[in-house]
Amino acid sequence: MGVIFTALFAAGLVLIRLAADRVDLDPDCVLYGSLELTPLDQVTVMGMTMPRAAAVGGFILLVNALFIGLFFKELRLVSFDPAMADALGIPSRLFHYLLMTCVAATCVAAFESVGSILVIVMLIVPAATAHLLCDRLGVLLVVAMVAAALSAVLGHGAAILVPQALGLPSTTSAGMMATMSGLLFFAALMAAPRHGLIARFATRSLLAFRILREDILGALYRAEEFPAADLPRGLDTPQLQHTLLLSQRRLTPALLALRLSGWIQRTGAHYLLTDTGRVRARSLIRSHRLWEDYLVHRAGLPSTNVHAPAEQFEHVTDPAMLERLAQVTGDPAVDPHAREIPAAGKSGK
Repeated sequence: MGVIFTALFAAGLVLIRLAADRVDLDPDCVLYGSLELTPLDQVTVMGMTMPRAAAVGGFILLVNALFIGLFFKELRLVSFDPAMADALGIPSRLFHYLLMTCVAATCVAAFESVGSILVIVMLIVPAATAHLLCDRLGVLLVVAMVAAALSAVLGHGAAILVPQALGLPSTTSAGMMATMSGLLFFAALMAAPRHGLIARFATRSLLAFRILREDILGALYRAEEFPAADLPRGLDTPQLQHTLLLSQRRLTPALLALRLSGWIQRTGAHYLLTDTGRVRARSLIRSHRLWEDYLVHRAGLPSTNVHAPAEQFEHVTDPAMLERLAQVTGDPAVDPHAREIPAAGKSGK
């Protein structure tokens, strides 16, 4: 739709330019419409006088509402799974062309009053805004209509108030409506609770912070497994930095969070696992080494290439998956590198 519409739109502008000297047609009207002048063109419908654009738009709105209301189930199925629709006896191609006909009729009806720019905007931006806020199709349609109506109201008000406040020449309502629609989309893009950039950044940051804390627990557990004879148990900050390849700036908040959670304790310059932290660390190490065994004996990977993927899998393995993994691998006692796999529910040291 985007490619065809823009190509034909460009061709139309060329034709307008070629015929501009012989036809009373304002290119600005084609782009921006004549929304402010619609009250001048009145018609009488059922004894009521109203702008012709409102009458035509209202009729198109009624047709669209009836079409979607009567065939919502069929349209939803045809849109997402046309093969299943055909198998159920629903003519997917017929409904596809009926929907395209409604879209085309709506565009033609709106083109004269709102112009091509606002037609394109209202076809795409409110729906895109709604899709950032919800995933269910029925709710999405309602939110898209609310976003479109809000864009129209805010845009018309801004077209009146903003130029006056800034001392600028007047602007078109259609252009300001498109601008407000873009601002609403940007606000949803930033602040949507699930798909917004802020929510995604927060989710990824929290996930990265959780993984970092779990990596610290794993490093401390491995240090307890193979303690050096001339060094105390546990690791100090430089050793953790060297082991995890992290800067002190990233390591310090994670260590503080683990201490506040009661999972590690500090003795002198060294950090040690508490009993609670050791239980969590043992579960991580068990998951890691079971995944290594699975990747070597079930997936056929060489033992030298399984540490990195097991490092990723251990952070997303819940207790149910860990139990299933132990069943599939036969719950071995050692991993492919001959290191002991902690037993499930084993008591701490």
